[in-house]
Amino acid sequence: FSAPELYRESRVSFQADVYSVGAICYYLLTGHMIQSAEKRLNEDKIMPLSHFISIPWILEWAIMKCLYLLPEKRWSNLKILYLLLW
Repeated sequence: FSAPELYRESRVSFQADVYSVGAICYYLLTGHMIQSAEKRLNEDKIMPLSHFISIPWILEWAIMKCLYLLPEKRWSNLKILYLLLW
């Protein structure tokens, strides 16, 4: 569940952890692993969570936002995801 920037950049931020948490949530909710970050850099094929389970759109959006390839598009912290999950 490594973030893409771990494979292409030397600068890694907290958003790498956000990506990992999103990938773990995705797996726990669907039972399916997303593509490895290396593969996603070449061909991004990630199915929405709603393809596998019935889920509120806001929760799906929050988790999928964790999985953006560009770190600056992900959450800057996990507070919103925490509030939605609990």
